[in-house]
Amino acid sequence: MKNDISEKAQVFLFILLAFWLPLSLALSEIFYSLAFVTWIIAILARKNNPLHYTGLEVPTAVFAIAYIAAILASPSPMQSAWVLRRFIKFGLIFLLANNFSSKADKLPMIRLWLLGAVIASVWTIIEYVRGVPRPGGFFGPITFGYFAPMFLGVSLSLAGLKQHKRISILSWLSLAVGIPALVLTCTRGGWIGFIASLVFFLIVKRKWFSLTAALGTGVLVVAILSTYFPNSELGIGVRSVLRPFDEQVPRVRGSNLRRWYKWKASWQMFKERPLFGIGPHRFKEELPNYLSEEVHEKLFNHQSYAHAHSIYFDYLATMGITGLLGALFFIFMVFRLLISKYKSQPPAFQKSLALGVLMAFISFCVGGLFHQCFHRSQILLNLCFLLGLVL
Repeated sequence: MKNDISEKAQVFLFILLAFWLPLSLALSEIFYSLAFVTWIIAILARKNNPLHYTGLEVPTAVFAIAYIAAILASPSPMQSAWVLRRFIKFGLIFLLANNFSSKADKLPMIRLWLLGAVIASVWTIIEYVRGVPRPGGFFGPITFGYFAPMFLGVSLSLAGLKQHKRISILSWLSLAVGIPALVLTCTRGGWIGFIASLVFFLIVKRKWFSLTAALGTGVLVVAILSTYFPNSELGIGVRSVLRPFDEQVPRVRGSNLRRWYKWKASWQMFKERPLFGIGPHRFKEELPNYLSEEVHEKLFNHQSYAHAHSIYFDYLATMGITGLLGALFFIFMVFRLLISKYKSQPPAFQKSLALGVLMAFISFCVGGLFHQCFHRSQILLNLCFLLGLVL
């Protein structure tokens, strides 16, 4: 009896967690903690192992060993060890979500997660109408810009499911408000990640060619037309992509060139410490040492930054070749497991969800070329939630 109550409480709390993940980090972490407590209670009441083999155990262990090795080799091990808290936190939400295997449990979670994404998108558009130059919902433009391609990928995959009308309606609504919201954030890495997932979807779902082509064309048309509005943030963002090193474009100096010098500094950090890097969580402290005085003054305004603005350059700098290979091995295994899960599922909700999460992961990894998404708790919490439900 106690076991049934704790399991029902866990499902209820996770449904609430799914709703708040796109909206509030603070409330998400509260429901996350409560769900974890009820999960432990359920394990103690059941007195057996609720976990099952997912295929991520080995790559997670490899990734963890790479982290520990980089921390031990760091000039400031205690400072670098701080990142382990995030590693544990994201791993636990994956385990909690992975505990739900039935479609009956997953359906309300995905419905409310999409509803939360719709609300976040609507608020982003409202912010723009109210005069915010770069709106970003409840998390800011960068975080929302990298989160939006994830829920748009899931929505595109779930839209049109005949047996699940509420999921389908929410998916269409998510696409209708989410795509304009993503465009308005002016987050270029998010745009590129979304386009990459669209291309993948077009390859897999050839019968959806017209819809995917229409979405892609719509995004490109809006982007091109925006360049004719020279003072708009959207136009500036598009021109900074088309002319990435033209200093006459406002965001080039403050973003593109600054990013370029971070990547150059990351490469220098790697060359000096190729095996284990400068140490996790030490990029901000070390970056000024790898910039010329002129660049540090004119482009960085004597400020430093916590990451390299790229998943891959950041791991190369802070954890060396060991960390980068560990991250790439983990990413490769996630792709492999998601593709296998998609192929093995019958054509229904579970298969569509697997495809949507695969698209979300593609947008995450491609967008991660231009931003260190592992430094954004809101993005990783949502991604680990999705991966846990599918794998």
